[in-house]
Parts: sequence; C-alpha cells; structure tokens
Amino acid sequence: MRLFYRKKGTGPPLIIIHGLLGSSDNWLTLSKAFAKDFSVYMIDLRNHGRSPHGEEFTVNAMMEDLLEFMKDKQLDSAVILGHSLGGWIAMNFAVRYPEKVNKLIVEDFAPKEYRDDLIGFMRWLLNWDISSIKSLREADQQLAEIFKDAAVRDFILKNLRRK
Repeated sequence: MRLFYRKKGTGPPLIIIHGLLGSSDNWLTLSKAFAKDFSVYMIDLRNHGRSPHGEEFTVNAMMEDLLEFMKDKQLDSAVILGHSLGGWIAMNFAVRYPEKVNKLIVEDFAPKEYRDDLIGFMRWLLNWDISSIKSLREADQQLAEIFKDAAVRDFILKNLRRK
C-alpha cells in the first residue's frame, strides 16, 4: 500500500509513525525541530489520515506497508519513532527487520499484553457500518452513544472519508 507522507529537513532518515486514529498532522510541530538534524518522514498509516483505506488492519500489514515505504524511498535503514499504535508497529518492525532500524524510539507504548476492552474498541471501529451515514454530524451522533467525550469523537471523525 502506498502511504501518504510528509517530509521535512535533510540528513539521516527519521520515520515517525503516529498512534491509533492519528495522522502525520500530529507531528507537524515537533518535526520542525527534528528536521534540523534529520530527513523527517511523517507517514499516515493505512486507514488513517490521507493514506488509502484497506480491508486488512493488522500490525503485520502495517509493518509491510512500512517496509514498502522504505523501499520506495530507497531508505536502507532509519531511526524509527513510534507513538502508541505506531510504537507497537515500530517494535515489531525492529524485531522482524533489525537491519532496517538504526535506532528505535517508542513513545506511550510498552511491550505487554493489552486489555480486551482496547481490542474490543478497535474491533468496534473496524465493524462500524458507516455506509449509510450522510454527514459528519450524523456520524458524531452515532459515536456519541458510545463515546461521551467530544474530543475523542473529533479524533475518530478526523479519519472518516467518503469513497
């Protein structure tokens, strides 16, 4: 899958992988500082931001997307920074492809078993039937039945797109 990305700076490559329901937008401010020393690649994971949406939504699929991205950009190796879900992907990527990772930075994720409610939340989102939704307002109303916090709903809504 060809991922959307933003690039800033010059120097050794630094690839930033955002968290669940995030996008490259989350890293625009910090990337300015990193760009003083690195070529910063901020990717949008599949089913996030401006990247294509696909049926498969697994860590393995996202690791393969990252590998394809690096091949496409002719990056033999890079510093990989992953936040939350991005950290999960980055750690697994480093284990599977250690030669591709110069340094690994993981933010807000630990190598441990995760609660069933987090997995349930992800499954609910993946199974949410949005085909009949006519507007973001209608989507927000459906989400409000499950998520009381408007900021959480806004974060989810940011990733909705019409086909």
